[in-house]
Amino acid sequence: MRKILKLFSFIFILAAIFSVMACSNGKSGIIGELSYEATRTELEVTADFEENEKLSDSNTTVSVKLYDQDENYKTYLSVKVENNISGKVTFENLTQNTKYILKLFVSIDGFEEELDSIEATTKNEGNSMETAISIKTVDDFKAMSNDKDAYYRLDADLDFAQSGSISLFTESFSFSGKFFGNNHTISNVTLAAKKHSGLFGYLDGAEISDLNIKNVDLTSTTTIQFAGVIAGFAKDSTLKNIVVDDFMYNGEKSTTSYNLVVGGLIGETQGSGSIENCQMLNADIKIEKASKVLNCGLIVANLTGEYLVDQSVASGKLAIGIKNSSATVYSGTMYIGGFIGANSSLRKVSNSYSDVDIDVYRLEIDSALDQEISNKLYVGGFIGGNPGNQCNVENCFAYADIDVVAAELTDDYITKAKDQIIADVLRVGGFIGSVRSSAFGINNCLYYPKTTGVYVAAMVEKTTVDEQDSYSDYVISLTVAENRLDASKVNNLGAQLDKIDFVFNAKYETKNDDDEDVLVNITDEVELQSIKDSCIDKNNLSSNAADVLSDSLKQALNTLLTKE
Repeated sequence: MRKILKLFSFIFILAAIFSVMACSNGKSGIIGELSYEATRTELEVTADFEENEKLSDSNTTVSVKLYDQDENYKTYLSVKVENNISGKVTFENLTQNTKYILKLFVSIDGFEEELDSIEATTKNEGNSMETAISIKTVDDFKAMSNDKDAYYRLDADLDFAQSGSISLFTESFSFSGKFFGNNHTISNVTLAAKKHSGLFGYLDGAEISDLNIKNVDLTSTTTIQFAGVIAGFAKDSTLKNIVVDDFMYNGEKSTTSYNLVVGGLIGETQGSGSIENCQMLNADIKIEKASKVLNCGLIVANLTGEYLVDQSVASGKLAIGIKNSSATVYSGTMYIGGFIGANSSLRKVSNSYSDVDIDVYRLEIDSALDQEISNKLYVGGFIGGNPGNQCNVENCFAYADIDVVAAELTDDYITKAKDQIIADVLRVGGFIGSVRSSAFGINNCLYYPKTTGVYVAAMVEKTTVDEQDSYSDYVISLTVAENRLDASKVNNLGAQLDKIDFVFNAKYETKNDDDEDVLVNITDEVELQSIKDSCIDKNNLSSNAADVLSDSLKQALNTLLTKE
């Protein structure tokens, strides 16, 4: 009996051994093979199978193992097989231009079988200008999102008309490579509405050059906080020789409660970088904003850090509607500029100009008595203002018409505007709205009115405290509305023509016979003229103001005047 039991035990052990050998020699019946796509630092591996029900069994697992070229084991990834046919995994953070070995394994009830083995090599492209990755199709362009650090070269014009919306990179996966446009054109682009909207979305240590972009649209949503055709945000990055023609930003229905930063090329900059020989042409930016901060400019909305802007041009329209209702106290600060919205860069803005029409107006107007206004509004034909302590601008001009009216732009908006408050603090300058302290200053710059020049329509409210009268805090200037710089730091800043006007009704609050608060018009002509004189600044007016510009800017200005 013992001999029989030993015989059965021996037979069982042999069966188990043969079972293991059968699995290890491809007896599972599962057939699979590997293929891959490589980038510089990644291998996207696809495992394809002949359909087999065993692949959906809970006791079956599939994996791809990675080895170096000497077959030293590195790591593995589990494969989820879809429909018993195929699955994908991606090995990341690999060494570029390096050979690896990939092996496909299936394991059934703990017994592992190797199905396939292939060699795979990461790419050597994209390490330098000479080896830049060639982009010839829209799909090639979108594939840049797989490798944020590479060098790229555009080798064909691209039409995005049928390609959906795009904003490639994000704050957590920002573009830090180099993109050479090779003087090709990207056209018919719809930007995706993201926190950082733009063709490249978010730049960090990037360089973009020699690129033309034509016909770009972006419709605002509550998602957007930073927006620009190139990127919503640019940190430590360089833009050079870029031309954007025809940008439409539709923010008329924007309800975002975030701070909003919308630029033509770039929303906001940070760190150290430059924007050189760039053009934003035929921009049309429309925004309705209800709260918090708004920065808007046709080149950059908020220029911070140590950014140089040189030999650049902005042309187009800005239409900014300020929302307010009896249930909403508008509280925020707006910097709106034809070239730059808010400028606090430690470096220079030079040899550049804006050709712009700016309209700023109120929406959802209520009775003046119900209004609570605590906003600050800075508007300039070139720069809205500098909220920081630096302003270094040289050899620049603004060719601009600026309308700031306290009413929606309907047929009778001027009549309505004269009975409405536009802002608690208002600074409107033909060249710049407000300049604070700076180690540098403004030199050899010009404001040249287009048709109407600087025009403001709003109500002036008079208050009396301790028998002292004060009026709404409005300053309107042909050049700089609020100037806190030392006189030595403003040299040759002038306006070519006397085109400035302020239309208003002045009112004061009192009680009627029923002890109700009412507003009463000020009718004394002397007092009204005194108010107007105190608000309007015509300093720096000179028929020879353009003489301070460089020859190239004089030529650019003459070209604009000839077109008119």
